[in-house]
Amino acid sequence: MKCYRLFVFVVLALVLGASLFGCAPAPKPTEAPAAEELPVLVMAMNLDDVVTLDPGWAGETTNLMVHINTYDTLVDIRPQDLTKKVPRLAESWDISEDSMVYIFKLKPDIKFVSGNPVTAEDVRFSWMRLINLKGAPSFNLELVDKIEVVDPLTVKVTMKEPNPSFLASAANPSLGIQDSKVVKEHGGTDAPDADQTDKAKEWLDQNSAGSGPFVLTSWAPKSELVFEANMNYWKGAPKVSKIIIKHVEDPTTKLQMLETGDVDIIDTLDYDLVDQAKANPDLVVDIGQTLDQNYLAMTSKCDT
Repeated sequence: MKCYRLFVFVVLALVLGASLFGCAPAPKPTEAPAAEELPVLVMAMNLDDVVTLDPGWAGETTNLMVHINTYDTLVDIRPQDLTKKVPRLAESWDISEDSMVYIFKLKPDIKFVSGNPVTAEDVRFSWMRLINLKGAPSFNLELVDKIEVVDPLTVKVTMKEPNPSFLASAANPSLGIQDSKVVKEHGGTDAPDADQTDKAKEWLDQNSAGSGPFVLTSWAPKSELVFEANMNYWKGAPKVSKIIIKHVEDPTTKLQMLETGDVDIIDTLDYDLVDQAKANPDLVVDIGQTLDQNYLAMTSKCDT
């Protein structure tokens, strides 16, 4: 059975009043917001599924939230319409009538956190590394035959067979574009034997090499994740200077931490706690859809 679940965000009303989520007046174009003047967002989540934060290896659920905020994909799917693909790093794309060839044109002048420009070679490297690592998320590219750099801002992807769903796959956070120069500096490779020779995982577990709105600065397994704002983000600086995600397994404990002000936001609640949260006038409960999926696999016969 496959089911879609509702995503429940519960937030302190004070947080929304402090404009952590972009409600504050935008700074003038000539003004760069000072990170030290922005608030820190503290969140409680169950992080026990995080085994790696290398986008080439990670195949769990929490990492998708991490990677969509630290790496940019070529295309995006927004909550307002989960059936529509919109530009992110790509300004446009062409798809052949037989869905065998996809050509992406990148937006110019976008830079990684390192300051390196985002190029078609970074796309080719990121996706070939994903394929050759043969990790959990590589299934997103299993129908890809070859990836070619047409020019610095154009990449061509040819399929092994017609694949009309590839544009949706390109929005998966695992396909976020990595800074190829930085990843190579830390032992990364897109070679055919990358599953044996790539050495970047240890570094990428504690750092990110993307162009997203936040930068991973540390991960303590089953304890804490910390992100710093990318104040030079090409879509505009984030509204918070730092995000700290604390590992909390018990839903009741998460809600109690929110009610006491120990955290600003929690991600999900057991259904029987939602009414309790709604009854608290100091909390805001936001219920919506998520692209995350839960699977329950069952069999009627087991070998003994």
